[in-house]
Amino acid sequence: MLSMKMVLFMAGLECQDCADKIEAHIQRRPGVNGAALMFQTKRFIIDCDPSKADEIVEEVRRSAAKAQGNVTVSRIERGSHP
Repeated sequence: MLSMKMVLFMAGLECQDCADKIEAHIQRRPGVNGAALMFQTKRFIIDCDPSKADEIVEEVRRSAAKAQGNVTVSRIERGSHP
């Protein structure tokens, strides 16, 4: 099975409980092999099937909007800053 790591920046995420809920939800998604949302840095690292990456990003956006409402999710490369 192919796997890739993508890094998302969760701008505006202010709630640790919300972050925990988003992380747990995404970890259960088909195509996700692992996910870790670091609340302090607002970085969400997701190990996933490359064919599901866009779908997973959209689900992170929906989940973040439901959990907190004012979170902007953007895909970044390691080492870059939004």
